[in-house]
Amino acid sequence: MSISPAQTIASLHEIVTCIVASTSSPADLAALMQTSTLFFQLAAPKLYHSIPISYTCNPLVGASTTKPDRDEVLAKPFGKDALLTFVEIVRLERCDVSDWTPEISKRSNQRDAGYTSKRKKAWYDSLQPYALPRLRTVDIQPHPTIIENSDTSPSSTSSYHHYSYISHPSFSTLCERATHLHLSTQDVHTYGHDEENLPFLPLPRVRAVTIKARMSQIETLITMTSRLGIVFDASHLPNLELNIYVWDDVCLVDNARPTVGQGEEVRLDGQFLKDLGLHTCRHLQTPDFKSILNSLVAYLSIQTSFHTIRLLNLPSILERYAENLGESVESIERMLVECFGQVRDLQKQLYGWKEEEVLGMVFEGGGEYYEKYWNGRWVEEYVPPGMMASEEVYYCLMVDPSVTLVDLRTRMAKDADIPASWLSSLRQDELERLLKWYDSSNQDLSRSP
Repeated sequence: MSISPAQTIASLHEIVTCIVASTSSPADLAALMQTSTLFFQLAAPKLYHSIPISYTCNPLVGASTTKPDRDEVLAKPFGKDALLTFVEIVRLERCDVSDWTPEISKRSNQRDAGYTSKRKKAWYDSLQPYALPRLRTVDIQPHPTIIENSDTSPSSTSSYHHYSYISHPSFSTLCERATHLHLSTQDVHTYGHDEENLPFLPLPRVRAVTIKARMSQIETLITMTSRLGIVFDASHLPNLELNIYVWDDVCLVDNARPTVGQGEEVRLDGQFLKDLGLHTCRHLQTPDFKSILNSLVAYLSIQTSFHTIRLLNLPSILERYAENLGESVESIERMLVECFGQVRDLQKQLYGWKEEEVLGMVFEGGGEYYEKYWNGRWVEEYVPPGMMASEEVYYCLMVDPSVTLVDLRTRMAKDADIPASWLSSLRQDELERLLKWYDSSNQDLSRSP
């Protein structure tokens, strides 16, 4: 039986589609695009779906300086303008100021000597972009070299937190169609509260702002929302949503918690388990935790720029907090809602707002964040001691643990009569060893006279 030309083409298309679907490396996708027209057509949308922009990566090179019409784009299907029609996410990578403006760094070092110099033209000054037609999301994140060079602390680099280039008019034009903005408290935490340096990009069509906030950086979150509120108030954007994903409420540092390493002797007594719990839940085992949340909710309730505020992953954190201090989740949630409502009622009186105009607050789980609001990229950052190893680790242990991991925690907590949250920082293999040692210790005790 012979195969028709149409069937041959269809079969080849399926094969190439499978190859492209299984390829994730940008370098590999770029290489595939150069092999044939078919590979180009299938790999290009995947490669250009999300693009990084920084002083080391400028994917706009070769594009028109003014928006081309549809016929011009169709006439050059392999041109840069055609590729930019696939872009839905722009990742603006902040960088060390000395990486893109050498004269600024030089002037800073010689300021006391009266040194003055005109700033050297930066890489982005020559950009003349047009608005990306399909863009929907802007994600501000660190440049990879910042993470690689942060051996001790990001604050060791004086220019680490410079963001002014992000507000450059070229980027405002490029991203003007975006409706979603993503930020992280880690981006601004260590440099202080200089609001003018916050990573902000004027987005005239933005409808939702999503912030990843570490529990230890709530003050930074308040600073960020304050700055964003000021800018959005001036923009008069309607029905803005603020989504806040709160995480890193438990600690995971290998050399700071009781050792459960392979082949090591562990004395599984009450003190060991208590030390494990104290280390893992030390952020939760303090009365200040509740007052911090109360302050956050009170502050968010006065933000007139946002119509809806979602606090994601907070219910799970409250469960762990309540478990450690013997309080009920319902009482804590009621306290937060009452605090929010009191300020909301005051807003209605002061501004004469109607009920539908008043800010609403919603609690949702961490899983909802990753299903609906996630920016599709794990946080890549310097991790201070006492915090979770990474966002991805936190997700696997706290937000979406495996059924086996949950069963092990439940069994160990029941057998040892301890809160399950004390075991949150342990991975599956560590829990299996811990449970094995615990069972062995109990058997030894039962056999002793």
